Amino acid sequence: MTAQLNLPQSCADSALELTKQLAGSGYSPQALAAAALFLSCRMLKSPRPISDFADYVDIERMRKVIRELSALVKNVPRLEYYVAVITARLNIPPATARTAVELLQKNKKALQGRNPWAAAAAALWLSGVDISLLRQFASPSSIKNIVRLLK
Repeated sequence: MTAQLNLPQSCADSALELTKQLAGSGYSPQALAAAALFLSCRMLKSPRPISDFADYVDIERMRKVIRELSALVKNVPRLEYYVAVITARLNIPPATARTAVELLQKNKKALQGRNPWAAAAAALWLSGVDISLLRQFASPSSIKNIVRLLK
């Protein structure tokens, strides 16, 4: 999977450590490997959309593993991190950022396994930022799905 998705070796190494935490838990090896790679990419600040893993595993099974692994992992960036980065880069007012973070917290479970940059951009847009900013930070397909979840 790592080679086919063109992921760095550091993601593969980190994913291997994560899979050891849930080894023997009853999850399919494919779902466990995909979830660990997904979280490893996020931890190393190079997140990949969950749709990249759709050719290898059932996404819903992968999301269940992601939820369990996320509880075990301490240094996965929270969605608030992505809002903060976008806010800082674009000089977005703090009140808008707070509203976006609240929106993300209310919909945390629905956003599990989604592209965190797209989720942050969608939340900022729904919180009052111009739509042109939304297009700058995420692909239209990711945004369309996430905006639907957040409304």
